[in-house]
Amino acid sequence: MTASIIKIKNLSLLLPVPRLHQHTASKGDAVGGRFFTNRQGRTFVKSLDGLNIDIHAGDSIGLVGNNGAGKSTLLRVMAGIYRTYKGDCEVRGGISTLFTNSMGLNNNGTGMENMLLMGRLLGLSNKQIEEVLPGMIDFCELGDYLHLPMRTYSAGMRTRIGFAIATATNPDVLLIDEVFGTGYVAFRKSRGAHQCHHR
Repeated sequence: MTASIIKIKNLSLLLPVPRLHQHTASKGDAVGGRFFTNRQGRTFVKSLDGLNIDIHAGDSIGLVGNNGAGKSTLLRVMAGIYRTYKGDCEVRGGISTLFTNSMGLNNNGTGMENMLLMGRLLGLSNKQIEEVLPGMIDFCELGDYLHLPMRTYSAGMRTRIGFAIATATNPDVLLIDEVFGTGYVAFRKSRGAHQCHHR
């Protein structure tokens, strides 16, 4: 068996509730998570509790659960955005994320300009960007639309740009959070599902 690329042990996470809303905090019937008040009177949502996961290289994992069950929160813990309250989350290798089809993109910039900008934000050199850019252009299949401002793009077109950027560096771990719902069916089948399976 291959070594774990993501290893989570006894993970718990508390997210603070703003003081302004603490007196109205109550658990809804349609959402997950539990409210927790500490000895100092601060209220938190316990979104993850005692979680253990081993994910190995080549695994494709889907998270299923109610709204508020902690799916997005877990992805953000894996990405290093949230710190754990208790337990450990160890991720080996390079990580790339696609949590929204906006992902910090400049609406006034063209698709091409945004791919160049995000390449630099990913830490790529100009030479590295030149090497990966043709693959990104081919991957998103937008043709001349790449030279139009992104404010003119549909949600599906933005998803194509975002996914091309997220996979440009061939990351060891790719974390995706509900962005395919706005993508085109043909693109999801021919590109998205194929790439997720093989990374």
